[in-house]
Amino acid sequence: MEYHAVKIIASRSERLKARRNAIWRIIGFLQSLFGLTLLLPLAVSVIADDGLQLCFTISALLLLFGGGVIFYNTQKGSTENLRSRDGFMIVAAIWLSLSLFAALPLLLAKYFSPVSFIWTDAVFEAVSGLTTTGATAFTGLDHFPTSLLFYRQWLQWLGGIGIVVLAVAIMPLLGVGGAQIYKAEAPGPFKEARIAPRISDTAKVLFSVYCGLTFLCFLALWWAGMTPFEAFMHSLTTLATGGFSPYDTSIGYFDSNLIKMVITFFMFMGGISFALHYGAIMKGRPIRYMMDEETLTYARYILYFSIVVTFFLYLDGDYNFLDSLIQSTFHVVSFMTSTGYTAADLNEWPIFLTVFLFLIGCIGGCQGSSSGGIKVVRIALLTKQGRREIKRLIHPQGEFPVLLNGKFLSDSLLGSVWGFFAVYLISLLFFMGIYLILEHDFTTAFALSATSLNNTGPALGAIGSHFEGIGGLTKMISAFEMILGRLEIFTLLVLLSPHYWRR
Repeated sequence: MEYHAVKIIASRSERLKARRNAIWRIIGFLQSLFGLTLLLPLAVSVIADDGLQLCFTISALLLLFGGGVIFYNTQKGSTENLRSRDGFMIVAAIWLSLSLFAALPLLLAKYFSPVSFIWTDAVFEAVSGLTTTGATAFTGLDHFPTSLLFYRQWLQWLGGIGIVVLAVAIMPLLGVGGAQIYKAEAPGPFKEARIAPRISDTAKVLFSVYCGLTFLCFLALWWAGMTPFEAFMHSLTTLATGGFSPYDTSIGYFDSNLIKMVITFFMFMGGISFALHYGAIMKGRPIRYMMDEETLTYARYILYFSIVVTFFLYLDGDYNFLDSLIQSTFHVVSFMTSTGYTAADLNEWPIFLTVFLFLIGCIGGCQGSSSGGIKVVRIALLTKQGRREIKRLIHPQGEFPVLLNGKFLSDSLLGSVWGFFAVYLISLLFFMGIYLILEHDFTTAFALSATSLNNTGPALGAIGSHFEGIGGLTKMISAFEMILGRLEIFTLLVLLSPHYWRR
């Protein structure tokens, strides 16, 4: 009897060790993969001859070597023993570690260029880039080295598709399963939906759509008047709904309505599910856009909000009607998709409109997109449930199912939407309280909490234009909140639950 008990304990210990090695193996692989992505900004540095070649070379070698050592030393890790809940640990570890790795080139850039900033700025900027938040702690961007500006844009493009989803498409070649990671990484309440039978094929499809739309955005921006390099850099952050720009005045630098309209269209596309893009564009069935209830709701929200902002902006008298319409639509789409581009000084707009735009950012885009926020589908379901409760008050014995795209939704799924919304509000207030404790004023504390959790970028109060002066501790807390919002809260919070750590 004792022999069998010891054997069972040993077997459990071996499985636990195999799972731990498998997790480290995945992290090592992704670290090396991220090191390879630094070759592109290195190439830009070589072409621009801006003096940062050694900076990116050192960073790439450190990441490749470190990740390779981890991967080599965990060869005995077996992914067969990985469970669904291990995906949460893997994704959380990846995003936390890669955020620090991504700061490495920025930290080294201080020693190879005239730019000057503290280490918390570098970490904050890296996290803001990978999470596609778009908040920046840097000023004087017009005078930054070309490759460093490109690197910021490149980070947002990688974060928009999710470097984890990208890796899931490749890891099966190495015998590493990706289903657990994909479920933990995918945004929105319907994480089980797949385009292809295999997770790796699903990830490849999403990646191909993402690349295709980025290329179309590049061509359109070039045609609209940007230089090829400007078009390429802005295409990276437009589809990623990130919002970084190589200019302090963002899109306002170009003073072109045509460029604003092109960017508005592709930000709008970036806020729609990439799986839906695949079915509508790659499969040649554009009617699917009109058949998807979430996408139609998303379009209606943008239409209604744009009408409201256009009306009040035109009344303010600073723009004619056409300019009011273009500016309003641009900023509504920018905030709702959590892109964060600006094309005007919003401090000169009526305060009602800036607060309205900021609140729009809490809604976010569609599930399966690169947008942040709560997501349109959750807002739509919360609205449907509210209507159902009103009907139940009138007809207590009635049955009023909630439908989405003509399908009945289970009470458990609806309960998960309410659960997410409750945790979202608690998180928003919790971090707001922390910022108040750190002696930020009420407006700044609320704006910090909301813009970080929603991955929006632009904010109100003392951080209306940039985040340079908010203090190092505040930046680190904000950076953590960005990752929390990017992973839709539960992926990190589940790790704090005692139940998670029980066998």
